[in-house]
Amino acid sequence: MNAVLTTITPVHIGSGVVFNKGIDFIQGADKLYLLDPAKVFEIIGENHIDKWVAVIQQLSPVASAKNQEIIRFLSQFMPNGKIQPGKLSSRKILLKSPENTSSQLREQFRTAMKGACIPGSSLKGAIRTTIFDHLTDQDDFKFNKSHVGFLPGDRYRFDDAEIEKHLFGKSAHEKSTRFLRIGDVQFENPQLEAHEILIMNIINRNDEWDFKVGQQFLVEAIPAGSSTKFDFFIDESLLKKNIEKNPALWPKSKVNYLQPGYSGLCKIINHTTFSLLKWELETLSNQHLPDGGEEILETYASVLKLSGELDENEFVIRVGANSGWIFTTAAWIRKFSEEMEDHEISKLRKAIQKKDYGDMSIWPKTRKVTSDGQVFGFVRVSLGV
Repeated sequence: MNAVLTTITPVHIGSGVVFNKGIDFIQGADKLYLLDPAKVFEIIGENHIDKWVAVIQQLSPVASAKNQEIIRFLSQFMPNGKIQPGKLSSRKILLKSPENTSSQLREQFRTAMKGACIPGSSLKGAIRTTIFDHLTDQDDFKFNKSHVGFLPGDRYRFDDAEIEKHLFGKSAHEKSTRFLRIGDVQFENPQLEAHEILIMNIINRNDEWDFKVGQQFLVEAIPAGSSTKFDFFIDESLLKKNIEKNPALWPKSKVNYLQPGYSGLCKIINHTTFSLLKWELETLSNQHLPDGGEEILETYASVLKLSGELDENEFVIRVGANSGWIFTTAAWIRKFSEEMEDHEISKLRKAIQKKDYGDMSIWPKTRKVTSDGQVFGFVRVSLGV
């Protein structure tokens, strides 16, 4: 089935490649330029390659946000001694945070032939989280503390692997999600953007927030309002054949979410997205947020409004990096807090947060946001277009 994905806010799926300012890229007034070694070598000539390498080797990636040595070195080979980034770069990125102080840029995932991409596996993973949330809501689901974090003795961890096996199947062959097939979401040559990501952190027990200093970074992102077609398919025929061949392996409780078809799946996804958005909006509205906080609330409110106005074959979901623990996990563990003792919640929360923040009423205690107050990862998917 044809589907269309439209980004509501910027989306970043990391490639794993990190570029250093002043070494791998240079910053202009409103753009970042990724340096192309082949173009640089062509301009400086073979005789100066050793000097070029020496300049790079003496730079510190950590301190490179203010490094100008590369620009000074390259300027001597340009007409009138003025740097021309376009002649040195492999691509340019629109800079949305011109006042940034970040020293590194995280690259957007891309394919060699077609450019920026949201892998189908990333979108499917986000959908799987909403299905997980839906299935753990069902009356026939029985929560077992030992499956998520309580080990023999006074030991704790946080792991949903056992519950996932119970809900979806023990192996790839047995997983019900194998009947949900999602292609890569390929954007052909969009003008990508660079945003500075800040970490907004609760700083005291009075619900006051501020930004962590020195932990900001730049990300390359697919801009809001970008649309493209991709393949989205529930293999109902294969599902039916598997049920007929081995009904014991595919009980109704395991595949129910697929059988109402596309509109039923959209309803499940939207229910989780809507509930998480509402939760976030209500929670953060009662906090003392720093400058930029109001923009976060406005974004959540607008996406929440949109999620209530969709057609039956549409859904809104959050995907990719900087989405936060709540949207990445659907915060499903909180649903079972009434079935745990206070000291168990405290220790399990410590396992999740890595430190003991049990006296803070809100958790998680950080959110990632751009320097101009944008949040990342919200997309709208329309099926059958």
